[in-house]
Amino acid sequence: MLRDQQAQASLATVLEDEDGLDPRRMAQRCAVHAGVESVAPPGASGVVLNVSVGGLRIALDRALPVGEVCLLRVEHEPGNVTLEHARVVWVKLKADGCVVGLEFVTAH
Repeated sequence: MLRDQQAQASLATVLEDEDGLDPRRMAQRCAVHAGVESVAPPGASGVVLNVSVGGLRIALDRALPVGEVCLLRVEHEPGNVTLEHARVVWVKLKADGCVVGLEFVTAH
């Protein structure tokens, strides 16, 4: 679940643009291109590939451990930044980094 109303409003606006469901998923996915940086653990950065009400799929320059709860800084557009807490569900290594599936979690 999203932690604050600003994040919920920003991501909900993106989700309104989606017009179909992926039959493999329970929630709508919306392709986006937003910058992302891992604040905790620090050091990874990349782009958001898609978003749903349940989580994110992101491309990063380095892998994060499966099960890790992360604090992500997402820049939807210049000046529109949200912080998201998410748990790493899966990681697929690529030649130039990785693709990571995350589910939103409530901040501790």
